[in-house]
Amino acid sequence: MSDSKQLFDGLVQYVTELMEQQHVPGVALAVHRNGETFSAGLGVTSSAHPLPVTPDTIFQIGSITKTYTAFVLMLLVEQGKLKLSDRVIQYVPELQLVDPQVRETVTIEQLLTHTSGWDGDIFTDTGNGDDALAKYVPLIAKAPQIVPNGTHVSYNNAGFALAGRVIEVVTGERYEDVVHKMVFEPLGLNDSHFFAADVMLKRFAAGHFVTPDNTAIVANPWPIPRSSNPAGGIACSIRDLVRYGQMMLRGGKTEDGTVLLGEEAFASLKQAREYVGPGERYVALSWFTEKTPSGQLWEHGGGTNGQISQLVVIPEQNFVFAMTTNANKGSLLTDPAMKQALESFLGIVLPEVKPVDATGVDLGQFVVHFTRPIADLAITLDEQGGLQGKLSYRYGLGDRIPQIPPFSLAYAGKNLLVITDTDLKGIEAVLIPDSSGQFSHVRLGGRIYVRG
Repeated sequence: MSDSKQLFDGLVQYVTELMEQQHVPGVALAVHRNGETFSAGLGVTSSAHPLPVTPDTIFQIGSITKTYTAFVLMLLVEQGKLKLSDRVIQYVPELQLVDPQVRETVTIEQLLTHTSGWDGDIFTDTGNGDDALAKYVPLIAKAPQIVPNGTHVSYNNAGFALAGRVIEVVTGERYEDVVHKMVFEPLGLNDSHFFAADVMLKRFAAGHFVTPDNTAIVANPWPIPRSSNPAGGIACSIRDLVRYGQMMLRGGKTEDGTVLLGEEAFASLKQAREYVGPGERYVALSWFTEKTPSGQLWEHGGGTNGQISQLVVIPEQNFVFAMTTNANKGSLLTDPAMKQALESFLGIVLPEVKPVDATGVDLGQFVVHFTRPIADLAITLDEQGGLQGKLSYRYGLGDRIPQIPPFSLAYAGKNLLVITDTDLKGIEAVLIPDSSGQFSHVRLGGRIYVRG
């Protein structure tokens, strides 16, 4: 037995224990290291109709799909069919926005780096027809402009739906067909799909919500709206997901060495473009990246209605970590499992945002109410003088509005707080001051909220 196989077996045991602790029904897991690939299926596909999870079971990978969308756009850039600096209205002239100046200036690059600045949490179902993305475009006209385009990173699903529409206009084909032809087929991803009608012919995982009494209830609906496919519509096996990650190790080449994306375009895809912090964390074209002592780490997570996933690639170490889960508490597995894999396989310990001594710091400056269309964030002082946060959602994805219990926040450095308890433990809140020094915005969970 190789050392890597032993390490993977230990990782599987660790994940199994996490599943039991968090009551997650099913997990698929894979690691690629120096030419060896290991995969495993754990638990069951559904609490209502359980079948064993295998490495061939189909899970939704949610927002990891955004990296496929960006890859296709870079293929079109390389073919000379568009440029990243092109204004979106060159391809989608019918686009209307709340801010006319943003409409005139927003670029394709800004869509792919989450810097368009408008509210991106638009999950309206525009139907299952081939015009789903075309029908979605008018909905963006109602999205509030939270910050000017090009100024702040704020996670934006709507921007990627719009990017998918650009792909359709440029190619004259359905978005899903373009991804299938340009990515799935050349990489041999035969268990990767967009449509429920294709997934239902294979063994697949149902999403779940874990209730306070630790009961895993099947989430409804299963598919996300077709209009959100470019932002999060792919469902695939863990074998396909790790194969896709290996393409990133090979610099845009297939397993037999065929060049999908040329060296210059691939370098542009991976270029760190916008700082998201804290530490050395940036966004490239869809991918999030940070520097480690053993090489540059590239990652993207995904979340749909009760399914959470994670993909990590470190080219210098010939390493891929991929994991899918079928419960809303899946991040309580994917995050520690990723860290365990990095430490055990590579000796990498990622820096964590932790509380620091707040002596002499006026915590009252952080008592602010922030808002965005999907939710409000209220930061207050508790009875002991510590900071407490409360997220109040107005709507969610699927048939459930997220109910988030109050959480504690601790000072973690200048303009930085970190959540210290609940399922959100470890998430940082980056406070952004205006010219007067007053906190005008906060980025929590990757999304910008405005003071109000």
